[in-house]
Amino acid sequence: MSPEEKRNEHLEDERHHEDGRKVHITIDGQCIEIHSGEHKVSEIKHLGKIPEAYVLVQDEHGRLVPLADDGKVKIKGCEIFESHPREGGSS
Repeated sequence: MSPEEKRNEHLEDERHHEDGRKVHITIDGQCIEIHSGEHKVSEIKHLGKIPEAYVLVQDEHGRLVPLADDGKVKIKGCEIFESHPREGGSS
């Protein structure tokens, strides 16, 4: 496949994922159905029944990326999220 064909295939794949179709994501090991596209992190936390006091992280190829509660995340399908208590709390 030529570089141009790969690029066109990738662009077509991007369009396919951004059409608002239902896809699956994983939150703390639980499979959740959601529409593709941009979503608020707070919405993802609500779907996964994540306490507000917890931080949501996204597994990006083995690298855990913390997500700001007031941020947004682009959902294409098959994303993996985990939650855990925030660090630095009083003891």
